[in-house]
Amino acid sequence: MSTNFKGFIFLGLALVAGMFLSHVTRHVQVTEASNTNTLQDNASLNTANQLSLAFRQVSNHLLPSIVTITTWTKAETSQIPQGNSPFEDLFKNDPRFRQFFDEEDLQLLPKNGRGNGMKQRSMGQGSGFVISKEGHIVTNAHVVSGAEKILVRFDDGQEVYTDNVTIDERSDLAVLKVEGLKDLKPLPFGNSDETQVGDWVLALGSPFGLDISVSQGIISGKGRAPAINEREDYIQTDAAVNPGNSGGPLVNLKGEVIGINVAISSRSGGYDGVAFAIPANVAKWVINSMIENGKVDRSYLGVVIQPVTQSIAQQFGTKTHRGALVSDVKENTPAQKAGLQAGDIILKVNGQDVSSTVNLQGIVEQLKSGNAYDVLIIREGQEKTIPVKMEAMPDTYTLSSREPVKRGKKNSVTPGSHSDDRLGIEVQEITDEIANQLGLKSNTGVYISKVNPDSPLVEVGINTGDVILKYGKLKVSNLDDFKKAVEVNKSEQELLLQIFSDNSTRFFVINPTK
Repeated sequence: MSTNFKGFIFLGLALVAGMFLSHVTRHVQVTEASNTNTLQDNASLNTANQLSLAFRQVSNHLLPSIVTITTWTKAETSQIPQGNSPFEDLFKNDPRFRQFFDEEDLQLLPKNGRGNGMKQRSMGQGSGFVISKEGHIVTNAHVVSGAEKILVRFDDGQEVYTDNVTIDERSDLAVLKVEGLKDLKPLPFGNSDETQVGDWVLALGSPFGLDISVSQGIISGKGRAPAINEREDYIQTDAAVNPGNSGGPLVNLKGEVIGINVAISSRSGGYDGVAFAIPANVAKWVINSMIENGKVDRSYLGVVIQPVTQSIAQQFGTKTHRGALVSDVKENTPAQKAGLQAGDIILKVNGQDVSSTVNLQGIVEQLKSGNAYDVLIIREGQEKTIPVKMEAMPDTYTLSSREPVKRGKKNSVTPGSHSDDRLGIEVQEITDEIANQLGLKSNTGVYISKVNPDSPLVEVGINTGDVILKYGKLKVSNLDDFKKAVEVNKSEQELLLQIFSDNSTRFFVINPTK
């Protein structure tokens, strides 16, 4: 009876279960049929599915060409525990730790567990991608710079070490060369100039040391220069880019590389929705130069430039975002030898339109050293063409290495000084002592000895110790010139100032009424 009863219970449960499963099956079938009809009838969902399929196809096509790059820097001495400890066996026999140490380093570990220290490598990680069947791989310079040991790992698990590295610090690009691998699939470069804000893109790489990953987003902006590198003209994207993605490609939906991921703007240390990539059209020239010549030879003008904003354009009689304003010309450079001057606006170089400061840099650096090229400028409202003979940029040339000068501080009006109440400043003649202190080659200009806290100059960063070289459209050589300029421009709503500060000059447009 007991057995029969149990059998009945099991049979009953089986029947109930069967009925339940049958009901669920019918429900699932109905639901699936309903979803099928909905997808077939909904055009927007079909479009979304097509986009999803595009992401999948591009990802599958690209993944074999993406690599994870692991680096080890030169070994440095690191302390180990003192006294009797099990660390000798751990460091010597555990493969997870052995990879960080040389065999000779392990000999520093005494048999009894006592010792002063051992050498340990620090490890880093980034991403890259194949660009040739011969084994050339692109990544960021900061990924491999200073590395003593470099491991390249492919998506299929293949691993190869390389020490064949060419680095260009100015652009933050590097090219690795791996040997002995067959059937490599190079990625094609697209035309980054043709990309538009809003275009779909995919970012590929190895974030946080994970296996190769894919994220999607759009192009958020172009021509970005967030002041994180010397050579900048970045594409901005909201595709998820994190530490470890550096050197990986940013691609369009054709599978073309339109950028190389280089940096993120983040308060958290991870993805905050703002990432930057080196445009493909900038990278291609740098990469080809490194492969062909082992280095990048750049031409240069030797000028300090600034954007043509709306207020600058109005003062110089030109259009906004047309050209680049020369704010300073460095000595013994191609620009100085050709006669370019501070206040010139460069409109074209070698027939190519200049739309921004970064655009000008990109045009000039690719010109051939030793050749002369026409430079179209606006000077005092008139267009003028000046031939400039290009020269190779010195390795030590940089505008970012200027050391700030010591600024003087004056709290009261001194003999030979003058006040400008509209700007809230006091100025004085430049003595030999002041000229020497500021690094001026002459006593031209007037020295700002005091800036009131409510002066409009404070907002733009003009301060005590700076020198005024131009006030409005008048040059200022001395205190009398300054007084005259103040009188001539007393009714101007916006005022152009040329300021010498930190060993360079720059133009500012000030509204004295603010």
